[in-house]
Parts: sequence; C-alpha cells; structure tokens
Amino acid sequence: MASYLNRLAEAARSKGLSRHPLAPILVAAIALAVIGLLLPPRTTDATVGPGLAGGGSAAPLAPPADLADFRTMSRWGTDIQSVEDARPDPIVQPASGLNPELVKLGFIGLSRSADEIAVLLTHPNGHTTRLTSGDALPDGRTLLAVTDNDLTLEDADGRRETLVLFPRVSAPETDEP
Repeated sequence: MASYLNRLAEAARSKGLSRHPLAPILVAAIALAVIGLLLPPRTTDATVGPGLAGGGSAAPLAPPADLADFRTMSRWGTDIQSVEDARPDPIVQPASGLNPELVKLGFIGLSRSADEIAVLLTHPNGHTTRLTSGDALPDGRTLLAVTDNDLTLEDADGRRETLVLFPRVSAPETDEP
C-alpha cells in the first residue's frame, strides 16, 4: 500500500503537480479514501461499542421506557409536572394608579390614528374592542369624546361623566415664600 502511494507521489512530482495549490487537499482526500476502504464495514446494531462499554462486551442502549422517564425530568432530577403543580398561582393585581371605573370598563389604552383617538377595551366576552366617539360602551353608556388624558361618557339619562386616565401629580408643597 505504501509503495502504491510512493509511486503516486513520484508521478505527481515528475509532472509538476505538487506545485499546484490544491495538491495537498487532493493527497489528503486520496489518503482518507484509502483508509476508509481499509476499515471494516459498519453494522446496524444499536449497541455501545466495546471501547465505551468497557471490557469486550457491548452494552445495549437504554430501553424506551427509560427514555420516556428521562424526557419528563427537569434539570435537578424532579419531574416537570410536580414542579408546575408546586408553583404558586400568579397574583393578579389591577394596574396601580388607574381609575377604578376604567378598570371596570376593561380599559387597555388609547390608539391614535391621523384623524382620531380610539379607546381599547377588553370586552366582557374576552375580545378587545376599539371604540371611538359616539360608540356605545359594554355597560350601556355612550363614549362622547376621547382626548389624550380623559374620556367623556354619557349615560341613558343624559348625565355626563369625565374619566381621567392619568391623574396629574401635583408639585410638592414647600414652606419657602
């Protein structure tokens, strides 16, 4: 085998091929192909080879039941479902500083387009609704006007109510004259 490679290298040198930039890559590819032909063929047996199992025996892979158990375990050895069951429920708190009347309406925020400002509300059925001036609210009142900081509502009796979205913070009082 070595003599064959020596003859091949000598032929390449005599024709000037050893000076070609791809010559080392070609020689490496030929050497790997020859080594690959000399190795025994692979088997389809699903076992760990003797080098990994220790000794001369081959160890079988883990049974499918062990793999299923492994998939349900967390990083620290407990199953994922018991970790999820032990997790406390999240505490739902209304947005701090928001007008309680807006919380009852399901206020999400404002949406501004080029010509109007709309109110985004969570409807009682769970969907988000977009309301503009003149639309009816889920509680029966009518949205008369929407500005950057307040909503003007009117009930069936004609009474108007203004809900301030973001209350202004007053300047701190000082004792200085």
